[in-house]
Amino acid sequence: MKWSVSASKAFLQCPKKWYYHSVFASSRAGDSERREAYFLKKLQSIHAWRGKLVDQVITKHIVPRMNKRQEIDVPELLKYANMLMDAQLAFAKSGKYRDLGVRTGDITYCALLELENGGSLSEESINQIRDQMNEALINFLYIKRRK
Repeated sequence: MKWSVSASKAFLQCPKKWYYHSVFASSRAGDSERREAYFLKKLQSIHAWRGKLVDQVITKHIVPRMNKRQEIDVPELLKYANMLMDAQLAFAKSGKYRDLGVRTGDITYCALLELENGGSLSEESINQIRDQMNEALINFLYIKRRK
């Protein structure tokens, strides 16, 4: 078993939570309870999802262009970000995150807490997340350009 500073902190906060997250949960286990624990640990709130989207766009779109010293086209960036958001939202709504064999590292992978157990998201909350994501990306570019 690998041990890290973050695992140590999690263990000190709540040993039971650490155990279920780090040891018990398994996507490959034959035991349905262990698989369920694995799926549950992948669920995220829409607010955490927004942050993950911003991080993914920065990592996959902005950083490679900055490393090549290319200009970043804002409309192209926002188009990419919104396409990614739509793809992840469609994935989450389909419930495919519970399918065995689905790769959690895939960029379109998304499991939203609000959609678990037949829940739904309002258009208002989706639009709010979209606006906040776009604003965060524009602010990031503005700060980078000022430096």
